[in-house]
Amino acid sequence: MTIDLGQQVKMLEAACQHLLLHPEDTLVRKSMARTIAALELAPAPGDTAFVRGLVAEVQAHADSLAFRLEGPGYDCLHVSARTALLCQTLTHLKLQLPAVTDEAVG
Repeated sequence: MTIDLGQQVKMLEAACQHLLLHPEDTLVRKSMARTIAALELAPAPGDTAFVRGLVAEVQAHADSLAFRLEGPGYDCLHVSARTALLCQTLTHLKLQLPAVTDEAVG
């Protein structure tokens, strides 16, 4: 089953916000790592180059965060900083996706 990009963005954004609130929680960290591992971010064929670039940036930030979540020795500050970068990029991407923006407004 494939989840569309807008739904994945909302799911990842919710997980990011939860992790920002509880960066020290082991279960939240594991849940975020699983969420990232399950991602299949793919822009639609008609998406602009800007959206495709944002999708690539989200994937890069997610991969970097997953590395820190799974690696030993990364404290809450490192995890929170990477999570904040991912959240910021997700917000930019969400604003470029009409279906997600329309749901948020309506």
